[in-house]
Amino acid sequence: MTRAKQVPRLLIVSVVLSILTGIAIYKGFEEKREAQTWIDHTNNVIDTTIKLLAMLKETETTQRGYLITKDTAYLHAYSVAVKHLRESVNSLRDLTVDNEQQTYLLDKKIKPIIEDRIGEINQTIMRAQNSNFKFQESIVDFARGISKLDTLQGNITLMIRREQDLLKERTAHLKSASNFTERMIYASLTLVTLISILAFITILRVNKRNITLFNSLQDLNKNLETRVAQQTMAIKKANQDLHTRNDDLTALNEELQASEEELKSSLDQLLEVKNRLEENERLYRLVSENSQDFIALYLPDGTYTYVSPSVQTILGYEPSEILGTTGIGIIHPDDEASIRGARQHALNGKTLLNIRFRLRKKDGDYVWVESYTKPIIDDTGKVVSIQTSARDISVQKDFETQLINAKEQAEAATKAKSQFLSTMSHEIRTPMNAVIGLTHLLLQNDPRKDQVDNLNLLKFSGENLLTIINDILDFSKIEAEKLSLENIHFNLHDLVSTIVNINITKARDKGIRLDFDIDNNTPTVVQGDPVRLNQIITNLLSNAIKFTNYGSVKLIVNAEVHEKSFKVHFIIKDTGVGIPKEKLLTIFESFSQANNEITRKFGGTGLGLTISKRLADMMGGHIAVESIVNKGSVFTFSLVMEEGRFEETQHTKTSITSPSIGQRKILLVEDNHVNQVVATSFLTNWNIAVDCVDNGALAVAKIRSKAYDLVLMDLEMPEMDGYTATMTIRKMPETYFQSIPILALTASAMSEVRDRALSSGMTDLLTKPFNPAELYEKIRSLITIGDRDETDTKDLSTKLDLYADGNIEFKRELAGLIVENLKELQGAIHFIGKTDNLDDLKRAVHKVKTSLAILGDDALTDLVETIREKALAGDHSDLIAMTQRYDVITNKTTEQLFRAMRQTT
Repeated sequence: MTRAKQVPRLLIVSVVLSILTGIAIYKGFEEKREAQTWIDHTNNVIDTTIKLLAMLKETETTQRGYLITKDTAYLHAYSVAVKHLRESVNSLRDLTVDNEQQTYLLDKKIKPIIEDRIGEINQTIMRAQNSNFKFQESIVDFARGISKLDTLQGNITLMIRREQDLLKERTAHLKSASNFTERMIYASLTLVTLISILAFITILRVNKRNITLFNSLQDLNKNLETRVAQQTMAIKKANQDLHTRNDDLTALNEELQASEEELKSSLDQLLEVKNRLEENERLYRLVSENSQDFIALYLPDGTYTYVSPSVQTILGYEPSEILGTTGIGIIHPDDEASIRGARQHALNGKTLLNIRFRLRKKDGDYVWVESYTKPIIDDTGKVVSIQTSARDISVQKDFETQLINAKEQAEAATKAKSQFLSTMSHEIRTPMNAVIGLTHLLLQNDPRKDQVDNLNLLKFSGENLLTIINDILDFSKIEAEKLSLENIHFNLHDLVSTIVNINITKARDKGIRLDFDIDNNTPTVVQGDPVRLNQIITNLLSNAIKFTNYGSVKLIVNAEVHEKSFKVHFIIKDTGVGIPKEKLLTIFESFSQANNEITRKFGGTGLGLTISKRLADMMGGHIAVESIVNKGSVFTFSLVMEEGRFEETQHTKTSITSPSIGQRKILLVEDNHVNQVVATSFLTNWNIAVDCVDNGALAVAKIRSKAYDLVLMDLEMPEMDGYTATMTIRKMPETYFQSIPILALTASAMSEVRDRALSSGMTDLLTKPFNPAELYEKIRSLITIGDRDETDTKDLSTKLDLYADGNIEFKRELAGLIVENLKELQGAIHFIGKTDNLDDLKRAVHKVKTSLAILGDDALTDLVETIREKALAGDHSDLIAMTQRYDVITNKTTEQLFRAMRQTT
């Protein structure tokens, strides 16, 4: 027994030693592999350094070859050698980044000398390309090059020697690690082998003893089995006799019980069926005769066999007047076809619900009913009759009609409200454009100091009124559920900092402090709608400054980091007048302020917080407020945002970057004389020539001269509006009219106006009153898009020459194929949204890829890819604007291709 217990212990020791051996071997091999990796790395550094030296010599050799022979083939070899030389330097820099000593040697004593020497060689080559250059003039350069080459070789040799020393150390370390691993393996294997042999001997001894015991147990078991078998045989014989007699009695008893139960079951079923039939008949008659519904039974041919008494209440007929008839005569003629169809479905065994039709009453009027129809089927599956139950729904139909009328009236009211807001926006913004525009002009004309204060006050009042108008329009859009949100990448830190910088002057003017703190956890670039987020934060921050007379306002931004998103908190604290507790629940309601005194003292519409809350809800965020009267308020706005990407961040320029756009000419289409004066003054300051007309018809006549680079088009004008004028211009046959940028100027900020403007063919839209800087940027960017001059044509012709290899006919054919591919894609793009079939677009995009590569127009390539991705995703937003942009670029490119073909001819 003692030996048996020793076996598991020995095996456990053996397993433990094996595991430890495996771990030791693994660590040894890991150390060897790491050592080998560093050896390979060091060899790679040495090889790269040698290659660097070789490239350096190659550079000098090719230079001297060109200077001696003036063979331009050496220039190509020199360019290749310089390229490889720099690649070797960069590779060596990457390989030695872990070695500060080598990195310092490379960056400070090798790379600068190489770049300096390359510059000298380039200057020598440039001088050599002069026909008056003599080879003797380069002897000084040769001497200087040899001196620098010697210095470089010394530094490079020093680097190689350091790496060779490292190689020796790392080789010795590898050998040491290998020896240690081998010793561990041999020692562990020896111990495991000895323990395994000892365990095996012990197992043999224990097994021999177990065999002896097992044989003794087998002999005892055989004797016991013999005695048990004898007793079992005797018991089985007696048991069989008892079973035989018991089976006979059981069979007889079962036969008697079965007969009794069968008889009892039959009697119960008959009684149950009788009772059920009587009860069903009683209930059916009770329901039929007392129900307000018109219940009937009729045969497959439509003949009524039963009609409930309620027919008199609903239709005025006696049941006897309906029985025996088909009832078709009392169905409204317009409903006969649907009833015949429903009956046919019932004859096919289908139950029909909620069938609505009209029945003629005895007095000639019609009543609306809703019926339930169910076929009655016999055991063979045949429909023997049909049951219907019809209910008077006249009151419900009248109510539905009233609802439809009310809905139509509500839609008409909403449309009228939208039209009213658009009209009011236009009527208010038109004079506001003049007020703000003239204020900007007067401020630019070096006014006196007392005039500056008055003009700034006028400008502030105008912009304040414009803010109120925008609040009302935004509130209207939110109420009509027509306000949409963007989802773009933007810099959150820059957005918040800009808001603070804009408001800091207001705070200083009131003598209060504006503080700003943004937490390090807050992501820099996020995804969302920066315009609406700006609106919320600006509303809250402006309110805090407005209602704080002393103390400070502080904006705090922090974030909670989640797995794939951030919960960003914007906290605005102030020490202002505060909000009464009973008003905290109502300040977010429309046109609501804390009290009338606030309205009189501070002004405002009471819409800022309402719009902020609605926008926050639309963005999935939440706004909360805590306040104590005369102590201050704390507004908290929280929003879940995903992290964005820097490369996709959109930037908006808001300032004029140069004094003029250049010698350009613009056609201004505007019926308001004051607006003409304002716009003309700004454009003239930017060195732009301006022609003014009062309506769209005059604009169409003027544009035929093709003397303009851009059109500024008002929308609402007498005789011919801006929409009609733009569509007329776009339908003119020449490319000029289809591609000239048309910038819409409108006093309406409604989204429907923007959609209609873009649909009519306008390139972009600017809302009046406009900011001069914004107008400048719009004009500059649009003229840049359309500014493809003869230089572009020459560049394009050069690109075609590279592919045609001097073959003029092939060049013409290649240009024609490119035009064909661009036009085919243009047709496919214009067809997007009119069908679900995108095969034409996919095919056209695939065919145009080669043409785009030849053109090398990155803007056009990116635009085509954006259109393709949006179309495949079913996203038709901004499709009109992108299509128009594609038309502008494609028409210009086509015109350049035709010019290039004519130049070839």
